[in-house]
Amino acid sequence: MSLISVEEFQRLIDQTDEACVSIYLPTERSGKETLQNAIRFKNLVRRAEQRIVEQKLMRPRQTQELFRPAHELMEDAPFWQHQWDGLAVFFSSKLYRRFRVPIRFTELAEVKHRFHVKPLLKLLSGDGEFFLLSLNRKQVRLFKSTRYDIDELDLGDTPTSLLDVIGPETDTHQLQWRTAAPAGRGERSALFHGHGGGAEDLTPELRRFLAAVDTGVHRLLRNGPAPLLLAGPEDLLALYRETTDQPHLVAGELRLNTSDMRDEELRERAWSVVEPLFAREQREAAGRYRELIGTGRASSDLREIVPASHDGRVETLFVARGRYRWGRYDAEARDVFLQDEPGNGAQDLLDCAAVHTLRHKGRVFVVDADRVPDEGGPIAAVFRY
Repeated sequence: MSLISVEEFQRLIDQTDEACVSIYLPTERSGKETLQNAIRFKNLVRRAEQRIVEQKLMRPRQTQELFRPAHELMEDAPFWQHQWDGLAVFFSSKLYRRFRVPIRFTELAEVKHRFHVKPLLKLLSGDGEFFLLSLNRKQVRLFKSTRYDIDELDLGDTPTSLLDVIGPETDTHQLQWRTAAPAGRGERSALFHGHGGGAEDLTPELRRFLAAVDTGVHRLLRNGPAPLLLAGPEDLLALYRETTDQPHLVAGELRLNTSDMRDEELRERAWSVVEPLFAREQREAAGRYRELIGTGRASSDLREIVPASHDGRVETLFVARGRYRWGRYDAEARDVFLQDEPGNGAQDLLDCAAVHTLRHKGRVFVVDADRVPDEGGPIAAVFRY
């Protein structure tokens, strides 16, 4: 079980079946209140089972097999005692996934031919993905993070300590690190002082070490669009900046010793630096929408946006959080049919547009209704062409 990734989300939106069950519930993290977690889930599972019976989607034996993992989960007492703010569970005859997430959901049980994923979009939009490179002479670590989670990446053969460069013959127990006063041309000399006296300038070795680290980071990130944030001692960060040509290196940085920091604490400190970048990206996208409205390159008309999202034409989509527009899309006739309530094969067309936008590598911002750049409408889009 894990916080959802872009890859997992793509797997969910690609899934189709005669019955795709999506269950969302708020969960309690600790205390006696955790007893409510399993009870809420049980009630939502029953609601989903009843919908399958009412819609005659499956035979009783098929239904029993479909819900078998859910019933097993109900009885897993330790599982329910270790939750986050919300739980999302998805299952069909082909797939079963569950995710603990830092979002307190409204209770929901949906049974459609596709999974209902819009409540998860917040995790993948506007609170975007970034990388964090923690530099330390004894340990280098690379993380992939968002506002909500942080995961350490495997650096493979990349050197992760200065010893990997200067060799194990150096007795680090006999060495003490310090940074000397500024040397020529504004540089700071990296010195090791041994107990036997004297000082050795290790700046060339440090540069070689950081260059090797940078090569490994380049290989992992492949110049992708996500920002890269640095954390570590100020002098080491300065040397790395002189070494690297990372295209998305963030100007701000965390100048601190990260060796004793918990990952969650590091994530919180890092997010405070990168959050303005993502807020600016959203503002710029909204400004682009306002510039293009009336030119045919932008629209707030759901009947226009849904077909465009299927065609891969949507570059950027704004969707109002907590809003729904029920209906159906006939891809062959390219017609959108709206209705006031769910049922009769209807789906949330806002969800539909978001899913297809992501499938075609577009950006989706899930925002409060008053932040949709069409004066509070439920949806707005910028088209690629």
